[in-house]
Amino acid sequence: LNSIKGTNLIPFNLVTRRDIVDRNGELLATNLRTASVYANPKLIANPVHTSKKLKKIFPSLSFKKLLVKLKSQKSFVWIKRFITPIEHQQLNDSGIPGIYFENGERRAYPHASLFSHVLGSVGLDSYGLSGIERAFDNKLRYKKSIINKEDPLKLSLDLKIQNIVKEELQKAVKKFSARGGVGIVQDPNNGEILAM
Repeated sequence: LNSIKGTNLIPFNLVTRRDIVDRNGELLATNLRTASVYANPKLIANPVHTSKKLKKIFPSLSFKKLLVKLKSQKSFVWIKRFITPIEHQQLNDSGIPGIYFENGERRAYPHASLFSHVLGSVGLDSYGLSGIERAFDNKLRYKKSIINKEDPLKLSLDLKIQNIVKEELQKAVKKFSARGGVGIVQDPNNGEILAM
């Protein structure tokens, strides 16, 4: 991969993203280490038995879909992306041959939807898809080989003010039976957006 819209691409397994913080250093977006599970169906001796074991560890997965994947003639199939530490331990303890882990990172937003409309999101490949994540994609991405983690991207937004705006909007929407509401708090001295 050379470039998309003039942007030099780095393979996603070699890149991570900088944290995003508010004006006071409160964490708004970060990366969490996680693992994903894949299988080599050619090394699975008993697909039915293995599917049952996997279904026990991952109840949300479909037994039928697992069985189809494990009976395929492929040498690589995803079982589940971004598993929990407990699932990781359970699967590791099960010692199922032909099942492997791929370590990676997942983008996390500690304040859930409070800033989702501003921060946007990233894809599985760690590229920004929308919002701040996309607008500042080049500045947020850096190679994992860098020893010290890059400084976070600091926004003008303020977590406390954002919470107040959200609460007041919710009250007003409820009071007037509105479909929605909009609120923006701006610093009149310099034009910085403090909440939206």
